Amino acid sequence: LKDIQTRVEDINTDEDPSGWRPYHAFIDILREKYTKNEGLQ
Repeated sequence: LKDIQTRVEDINTDEDPSGWRPYHAFIDILREKYTKNEGLQ
């Protein structure tokens, strides 16, 4: 998750918000799965 976030640090995601919507949705899903997995351990 951190690796993905560091790849887009230097990119202005506000420039084309509709184009970045899938990326943000993907990150949200990953965070939810990560949180659920942490809770199970």
